[in-house]
Amino acid sequence: NNGNGNGNSQRDADCTSEVMALLEQKCPEVLNMMVTANVFPPSGGGPRGMATRYNVPFLGTIPLDPNLLKSCEDGVCFVQAFPQSPAVASLNSITDQVVKALPVDDGNEDMKMEH
Repeated sequence: NNGNGNGNSQRDADCTSEVMALLEQKCPEVLNMMVTANVFPPSGGGPRGMATRYNVPFLGTIPLDPNLLKSCEDGVCFVQAFPQSPAVASLNSITDQVVKALPVDDGNEDMKMEH
C-alpha cells in the first residue's frame, strides 16, 4: 500500500516465486532453515501452566501452518498432504499420546471371542 489508501499494483504484486528463485540461486541453505517465533506469548504459564492448573496432561504444541487450516477446510488429511511440515511430527506425537491414553477398541476383541 502506498500510504494513501490506494494499492500500488506493482508493490502489491505477489513476487514469491521470484524471491524463492533468487534465494535458491544465491543462498539455498536458507531454504532448509526453520524459524520459530513465539507469536502468542504465554501468560500464567501458557498451555503447560493451564494443563497443570486443571490437572490434565500437556500433550504438546503445534507449530502454526496455514496448510493445516486449509486441509481442515478442504477435508484433506494434513499429515498425508503435507508430510514435510514441521507440524506433522507434533500432530503425530499428540495423536499417539491420546491413542495410548484412551481405551481404543480396534475390533479385534470381537474377532477373538467369535473363534
